[in-house]
Amino acid sequence: MPGCSGLELQEDLRQAGISLPIIFLTGSEEASSSVRALKFGAVDFLAKPVAKQELVAAINKAFAQDNTARQQEDIL
Repeated sequence: MPGCSGLELQEDLRQAGISLPIIFLTGSEEASSSVRALKFGAVDFLAKPVAKQELVAAINKAFAQDNTARQQEDIL
């Protein structure tokens, strides 16, 4: 992404109070980046090439987490 990294975008969204399910897809798996991304709420951190089943599982997990979060917001 020109101008900022995915980690920077994740942090900007978090600071703005925007809660979206995030899945990182990277060409180079860096342990420190994946730990940081997951620590700050990423659903998953996948390294390319990624198997279709693994990506679909991550997307389904993201939808499920987002649905649960939105339901909890409605309760409050």
